[in-house]
Amino acid sequence: MSKPPSGHLDVRTVRDDVGRRSVRSGFVRFAERGGILVLSIASTATLARLLTPEDFGLIAMVAVLSAIVNSLKNFGLPMALVHREEIRPEAADALFWMTVGLSGALCLAMAAGGPLLALLFDEPRVTLLTAATAGALFILALGAPQNALLMRQMRFGTLAGIGIGAEAVGMTVGVIAAWRGLGPWALVLQLTVTNALLSGLRIALSGWWPSFKPRTWKHSGLRVLTSYGFSYSGFGIIEHFGRHLDRVLVGLVGGASTLGLYDNAFRWSLFPLQQVFRPLLGVAVAGLSRVQNDAALFRAYVRRSVLPVLGVALPTLAFVTAAADPVVRVLLGDQWIDAIPLLQWLSAAAALRCFSKVAQWLFLAEGRTQLQLRWGLVSTPVYVVAVVIGVQWDALGVAAGFFTATALLVVPEMIVAIRGSAVRMQDLAAASWRPVVGSLTAAISVGLAMPWIPDSAVLGLAASAALFGSVYIAMWLSLPGGVRAAHQVITLLQSLRPVPQS
Repeated sequence: MSKPPSGHLDVRTVRDDVGRRSVRSGFVRFAERGGILVLSIASTATLARLLTPEDFGLIAMVAVLSAIVNSLKNFGLPMALVHREEIRPEAADALFWMTVGLSGALCLAMAAGGPLLALLFDEPRVTLLTAATAGALFILALGAPQNALLMRQMRFGTLAGIGIGAEAVGMTVGVIAAWRGLGPWALVLQLTVTNALLSGLRIALSGWWPSFKPRTWKHSGLRVLTSYGFSYSGFGIIEHFGRHLDRVLVGLVGGASTLGLYDNAFRWSLFPLQQVFRPLLGVAVAGLSRVQNDAALFRAYVRRSVLPVLGVALPTLAFVTAAADPVVRVLLGDQWIDAIPLLQWLSAAAALRCFSKVAQWLFLAEGRTQLQLRWGLVSTPVYVVAVVIGVQWDALGVAAGFFTATALLVVPEMIVAIRGSAVRMQDLAAASWRPVVGSLTAAISVGLAMPWIPDSAVLGLAASAALFGSVYIAMWLSLPGGVRAAHQVITLLQSLRPVPQS
């Protein structure tokens, strides 16, 4: 008999302390991603010097299928565990076995698609790389429900330790494998080791393993959970097609080396989004879902969350856009200088996608995944048309097309997200206009000063960062209400300090 999931929380109790617990959980997740960010930068910078753009390009070809698996997010079923205020043990059991079964079938299909990828790109090495990557992704799926349960319990300190430990070991293995000359297999080995540790530790520390009693699942409320999850994963697969077609086109036109340049630029442009928004997704859904029926409280928590998050993500992406030259030369090395203009276009697009991530929070926290799915059906054709037109000018044209599509869609997506939501556009505008103005001003300042920035990559990066940071802080504080907003952020951070337990 399975142990009932201990993620059940009394609704009144949660509403009393959800703000305090959510912001502290957010701080823990920020700290986790900060540790992982340091490890990732060190390992990526090392791997970029040990491997070639072609090695990364081969893995990017595999990503045509692996990104589909990642986009489906275990069919959204673990996220349904986080979203619901109450869940029966029988439903948790059923969700686990559905997650494992569906993810296993999907990974088998991915492995079987390896030969088709090899034919598509005329690259036979892709076949085995695809099969191995599929196995690594299935390993991660085994611990996804337990990960959701830990999120539901808001045990983000435990998740942080798991994440940092697994990433550190996996990155170490990847660097050693690359140094030993394993080429693209070093990246696959890194992923496999990381995923195995993530799943194993999540299962062990959650203290829960499901029973297998299908006869109890019918009346467990499973239908509501699967409706939420399947709509969420449906949006993921549609979004994947629209936002990953660029990699397919670049690989077909330019081959593995060009795709390696493009894919590395794309991944670096996503770094701030991954380090800020992805770890906070579970926090936001777990916390906001529990106050979704209190409109005033929901709006207050959204405003409180968006200001510091955009205050970090937007300036980071603006800086990478303005100082792409020294960023690439320091982090990746001179063999990657052709990725500089690609990184500029894609980082600018990622800055706009920050608002898409906020919209995703609203869709998931308020249980409106079907509306999110419909939005995906509208937005995907825009991305497809933009990158198909852009490929006429090779990889740089594709990057410019991706930016254009993102710019055209950002405002309509925000309008769709707040329609029927407790949140209003003025709430989001109040939380975002200072980071937007400050980031733009600082980026323009760095761009204008670039002729006087030292040619040395390290000195140039340091000088650009100092100038950007100074202008950004000065602009923030000089804007109306800027000092008060900065005080609110500082107060929020101070409130995250641990308090003695009674």
